[in-house]
Amino acid sequence: MSRRVNMNRERNKEYTKRKIIESAIELFSIQDYQKTSLEEISKKAGVTKTTFFAYFKTKEELLYDFDLEQLKVFEQRMELCVKDSQELLSKLREAIVDMAKNLHKTRIITQNLIHLGTISPVYKKLLSEIFNILPRIMYKTIQHGQEIGVITKNISPMIIGENLVKIYIGVIVQWSFLDEANKDLAEVMDDTIKNYISGIEG
Repeated sequence: MSRRVNMNRERNKEYTKRKIIESAIELFSIQDYQKTSLEEISKKAGVTKTTFFAYFKTKEELLYDFDLEQLKVFEQRMELCVKDSQELLSKLREAIVDMAKNLHKTRIITQNLIHLGTISPVYKKLLSEIFNILPRIMYKTIQHGQEIGVITKNISPMIIGENLVKIYIGVIVQWSFLDEANKDLAEVMDDTIKNYISGIEG
């Protein structure tokens, strides 16, 4: 009985945490991050400010948690690429594009995150950690692609992963601030990653 109660309690905690994150991301997607208060996030999530602090100390911590969630999803996608090698390069590209869509739902939230990375030492450090982790997550997938002959062996897996991260960041920045054609992020990311991948095919 106590085990069932504990399971229900954990599910409720996870639901509340997810609701807070989703509410915050929705607000960050339509308005200025700095002007979005904890009270506003809590109200939208249907919780008290005290409950918010039970899960997150700051908005930056909430964002980092959200980023880590997407990182875990991306890692799972990379593992599937290795297990099912058919269309490995296409699946790698799709995983990168989907991560961009999930993390950068609108230009506003993307601009908010980029700006936050320049003014918040804490979030800048967290972003740096994530961008350093990404090439390592892709390493086995890229290495496997080299082993089965779909990716060139002339470039190390880590370098390819680092290049993909640099391209990812470049596309995000250009799309959020410089793209006057109002193109869809997924389309721009897909085209750019596709061009790079065509140059590393085995």
